[in-house]
Amino acid sequence: MKLDEAVAIDEGVRQYVQWALETLKVSVASSGRDELTFDIPDRHRAFFRGAKIAQLVYGGCPRPSENSPPVQVADKDQAHPNDTTLVPVDGQFLAWLMEQLSCADSVPYAVSTAPALRVHEISARLFKAYAVDGGTLHLSGCTLEDRPLLRQTWLVSGDSNQPRLVHRFTDSQGVILEKVEVVALGLTSYQPPAGSLPLLVKDDVRAWCAVAQEQLAATGDAIPDRAAVLASVFWCQYAAGKIEFVIDDVSAEVAFSGWARQLVAGLVDPPAFQCPVTGIQSHAIAATDDGRIAAREAIQVCAMSGRRVLISELKACEQTGQDVLPEYLVTCPVSGQQILGSALELCSTCQQPVSPACLEKGICEACRTMIPIRKDDPRMARVLGEYPRLDRWTKWRIGETSTSYVLVAAAFIKRVLVVINKENLEMVRLATRNRFSSQWSEPPLTDRQELLR
Repeated sequence: MKLDEAVAIDEGVRQYVQWALETLKVSVASSGRDELTFDIPDRHRAFFRGAKIAQLVYGGCPRPSENSPPVQVADKDQAHPNDTTLVPVDGQFLAWLMEQLSCADSVPYAVSTAPALRVHEISARLFKAYAVDGGTLHLSGCTLEDRPLLRQTWLVSGDSNQPRLVHRFTDSQGVILEKVEVVALGLTSYQPPAGSLPLLVKDDVRAWCAVAQEQLAATGDAIPDRAAVLASVFWCQYAAGKIEFVIDDVSAEVAFSGWARQLVAGLVDPPAFQCPVTGIQSHAIAATDDGRIAAREAIQVCAMSGRRVLISELKACEQTGQDVLPEYLVTCPVSGQQILGSALELCSTCQQPVSPACLEKGICEACRTMIPIRKDDPRMARVLGEYPRLDRWTKWRIGETSTSYVLVAAAFIKRVLVVINKENLEMVRLATRNRFSSQWSEPPLTDRQELLR
């Protein structure tokens, strides 16, 4: 059989074979895209029937029988042509190769063939995610280190019974990587590492494999029971650092970490800044008027002062719905609502500023819903103790707000209204009317003195 009649080597298998041979310190040469040759170490020549050089062919090349001599390759420069053998890259060869890796003293390592990322490439991608109103951002620190991923590999039969390698990648937490993550991390193009890396002992890797097996089984994608699985460790760049946001003279930071290539590829969202007060998370950062950095969504303008403050510092007026600082709100003594002082209206009876919501025909709920009260009621007793002349009046009714007693007494013709501050018993209002009028009026000073003294 001529070499040009062989089926082209599958890229995944070809790459794995070359990585495996180089990991085993076997001298590898490539004479073409579909041809791979290597010097056979003395300790492995029995598998290759004594040949010194192996030339790999994928498909179309039958494995020689035990008694067959090595297949000669026409090569005028080859001093000993019978020392070269064609080797089909079939399941038997791949299983042998994986066994050699498994029996090696150390865990086989792999790294991506893609150029190592630099810090500025990571920062450029991260910075795109943020907007800083009126400020800047920069890295306040970033480290790049190699961290391990577990790769488990086993053989299955592919199309036309050709062998196919299946890889599963698992992180240190036992989480299985999705295909898009594998591609982004550069795990599909790899080679043995050129420099030194941390040493992982085989026992630790076996324990890691056990966790990975459980995760695979949980997904229903378990490794076949009889499959020979080779564990290798893939080292990838892991980035960790902080991004600092600066607005005027104040600054804030957010920490980030993740696989460097996933960060650059955008598979992992850069962390949002979390407002320390409101807890709101955002990639848009701004500052309040008093210089506090927060998420843009956590900042709002006070409808009364126009100041930019944290949204958590604002309260809604229950009458107008406007968001304002608490200093602009007052409590309605009747309804208890928090409303703008400018939104209050006077009750025509007690003349207290109240929420419009509790007014009917200009009269507040406290004045509309008065009930009879006895003079020995503690509330009435307090008032009469301060203003004994009021004891001349007999039939009293009371309405109560959070700040005042509203009291009305009735005689045959005349009615008297007194509004008393609950806290200090100060007379807030004194008014009179007759039984035929609906309007209360302030009495002259002489009448006032007569009523109270």
